[in-house]
Amino acid sequence: MHKRQLYLTKNIQHKIKENNAMITQAHKGKALVIIYKQDYHNKVHIFLTHNNFQATPKNPTNKYQKQITQTIKQCNPIFNKEQNKYLTVRNLKPPTLKIQIKLHKDGNPIRPVINNIHALSYKTAKRLNKI
Repeated sequence: MHKRQLYLTKNIQHKIKENNAMITQAHKGKALVIIYKQDYHNKVHIFLTHNNFQATPKNPTNKYQKQITQTIKQCNPIFNKEQNKYLTVRNLKPPTLKIQIKLHKDGNPIRPVINNIHALSYKTAKRLNKI
């Protein structure tokens, strides 16, 4: 049975890659959705344009990092020096956008999900939430 499952998994992966598709999560339930990459990108583009998102001309992460580190240093009663090192992020990465398809609605709209784990203020917000 194990070899058969591996065979089927490889076969599915090959067909998905061959047809330029991808697998993503559905919004409700624990279902998976196979969608063409072009349709996925079109849904994201439509969502961003209809909700008036705009691209920034310059990457603001360095500016925000300086502001956050200065604010942390000024908060000596809340954070000690050891925590300051932990709260500053070294590998800056912008938050990533992932979408989930709403299968239970007409037209299958999307639900955006933002992954902030690598964001600048994630560790600081997590620490402040504990306090």
